[in-house]
Amino acid sequence: MSSIEPTDRTAQTTGPRPLLTSQTRAGLAARLNVLDARLIGWWACHGITLLRLSLGMIFSGSGSRSSFPA
Repeated sequence: MSSIEPTDRTAQTTGPRPLLTSQTRAGLAARLNVLDARLIGWWACHGITLLRLSLGMIFSGSGSRSSFPA
């Protein structure tokens, strides 16, 4: 019979290493907060215009569709 040496199981019992440390999470959260603030500002500035354009395209599309017989 061959002898089988036991494997080191300490790496398996401690669990996987976290992908993000607390420092990288804090940096990521700060960058996402900045991005969120910029997006909110952009939507506040351009949201009504985009809403008007999208509704205009919907009404124009449905109006032009009813002009042509099926």
